[in-house]
Amino acid sequence: MTHNGITRDEQYINRLKDAINGQYCIAAAEITPAKRGYYGETWKVSGAAGDYFLKVDYLPFH
Repeated sequence: MTHNGITRDEQYINRLKDAINGQYCIAAAEITPAKRGYYGETWKVSGAAGDYFLKVDYLPFH
């Protein structure tokens, strides 16, 4: 899947997992796309501690 010139492949998901672990100390076992809104990316993050929704917004004015 590609959006805004960024391919959301396995490598991207693995980097996202690493960033989530580094920033929030959440070991994501699975990340799946969630219904997104107007901008950004929305992911469902599943880990041992529970499920989370992650919103990634690349727009600097938000």
